[in-house]
Amino acid sequence: MEKNGTPAIGIFTEAFERDARASCRAIGVPFLPLALVPTILSNEPPDTIRGYGEAIYPKVVEAFTKVPTGPGATSTQEAEEQEALTFHGDDLLDAAEAINRTLVEYNWSDGFPLVPPTGSRVDRMLAGTQKPRDQIVAVLEPGFGLATVEKIAINAVMAGCQPGHLPVLIAAVEAMADPYYRLRAVSCSTGPHAPLLVINGPVAKELKVNSGLCCFGPGGPSYANTVIGRAVRLIMMNIGHARPTDSDMDTHGMPHKYSACIAEAEGNSPWIPLHVSRGYNQDTSTVTVFVARYMLDINDAGNYTPEHILRRIAIGMSNGASVFTGHWLAEPRIYRRTALRDRDSHKMYDAHCLVIIGSAPRQGPGPLQLDQGRGE
Repeated sequence: MEKNGTPAIGIFTEAFERDARASCRAIGVPFLPLALVPTILSNEPPDTIRGYGEAIYPKVVEAFTKVPTGPGATSTQEAEEQEALTFHGDDLLDAAEAINRTLVEYNWSDGFPLVPPTGSRVDRMLAGTQKPRDQIVAVLEPGFGLATVEKIAINAVMAGCQPGHLPVLIAAVEAMADPYYRLRAVSCSTGPHAPLLVINGPVAKELKVNSGLCCFGPGGPSYANTVIGRAVRLIMMNIGHARPTDSDMDTHGMPHKYSACIAEAEGNSPWIPLHVSRGYNQDTSTVTVFVARYMLDINDAGNYTPEHILRRIAIGMSNGASVFTGHWLAEPRIYRRTALRDRDSHKMYDAHCLVIIGSAPRQGPGPLQLDQGRGE
């Protein structure tokens, strides 16, 4: 509205002021006037809400009658305009520590030490793809950042990735940018939504993406899982501008927001692999990106019939505070110890949960395919 010449004002709670400012910058109206109320209006009685409205009324009038002005650029915004940052130290380790201190200060870090993305390291990372470094892979919300191949590679370096991981990250970025994925909601929600990558096909074995014990980490067996998932989070923060307390307004956060990436145990499962069930060949490498809000572990050490095990799983599902996706992971003992060995047994699972929960499994677009050869 402001761009079209119609005065406008944003009404936000005080806790969301930084988020509001970041959103205004992202949509090209950095000086949009804001009127702030003390707290979120949900769960507040009508009289309290009315009082908030009366308190901000003068600010609303001022916004519609004066030319808006705003604060100057912050040090973080000024740093973002520079093509490269230079750091000095008594030795390389000292310089690396200075880099990490600065990245934390600018909110470009996930909180763990990062690998300095020097030019030579970025060049080595780019060897993992044949795509031009300046090719725009996607535009990432909420900040509408241009995710070029080079920018993805920079964040991959910081996360500790290898060149072979880069094609997976490029595919994941393309998937997250799909409008169906609703990346803005995932990035800015007050809930702990996070991307969960499931990797299928030959690339999972080539990259040693763990599909078994401790596949969500920690440890050496899940190295690829950890760094790929971590790179996705850094990409969201540093390219999409989904930075904590600026645009990411998660109330508490969750550990899986650091990293969530696994492979499907295709050779140890009676079910049709995920990518095959969505129309891809078994020998095609794919990356599927889900939205994980939280993780709920369902333990059943007593039942041994399919019906009773599925009932226990369904009860656990129904007691989750808010289960949106309808996607669940099962470990091999469930089907080794029961009659759940038919490759179509997932149909029984869906039907049983439909009866217990009363909601059908959600449907969505298939995985993003990785071309054979370099797997991109």
